[in-house]
Amino acid sequence: PGDLQSAPLVFFLYKNYRSHKDILHVPSNMFYDGLLEECGDPTLLNVMKGWEMLPCSTNKNNNTAKSKHFPLLFIGVNGRHEHERESPSYFNKDEIVEVVRVCKSLIASNKVSAKDIGVIAAYRHQVLKLRIALRLEQMSNVNVGSVEDFQGQEVKVVVISTVLSSLPHAYVRRTMKQQQHQQQQIALTSLGLMGSRRRFNVAVTRGMSLCVVVGQPD
Repeated sequence: PGDLQSAPLVFFLYKNYRSHKDILHVPSNMFYDGLLEECGDPTLLNVMKGWEMLPCSTNKNNNTAKSKHFPLLFIGVNGRHEHERESPSYFNKDEIVEVVRVCKSLIASNKVSAKDIGVIAAYRHQVLKLRIALRLEQMSNVNVGSVEDFQGQEVKVVVISTVLSSLPHAYVRRTMKQQQHQQQQIALTSLGLMGSRRRFNVAVTRGMSLCVVVGQPD
């Protein structure tokens, strides 16, 4: 009895009022045993239905095109990550161009405004360069930040820039040397979203009605 009284209480909030059920599907199965339930306002969760960049799904029964409603989109960009001499933080110019294009399309759809869009980048240098690029295109109201900046927040649309085009050389060298577990865990922090289950989970679940991922397709 004494042990039970001192044991911490854990509450699992399985009713999700933020995101569309298709956005929740992957994180629900990866982290929550498939228990998350969509409980949000359908009007908000389906606001991006029909957006021009969404692919048409196909009806398996008669092979006809259905409406553009699936709220997840991956855009492959064969770019190259790099960093400046004075900074170890990575950026990817090609992904910046694509994120700007996506934001323009979202705003032009009249389904959302700039303030309804959140752009998450895996590295601080990418965040800074994205802010400049969006400001030059008169889209300074788009909220751009790191995963940590978006913790606890929600937006109608989230656009994620993964930045890396391959494993950083520093990480490959550390892995080949087979250093101790603690050092390998530190090395994983250089992998952005790929190196942290928590950061991945936070990033993909910030969007209410749409999640767009821009990254290396290979």
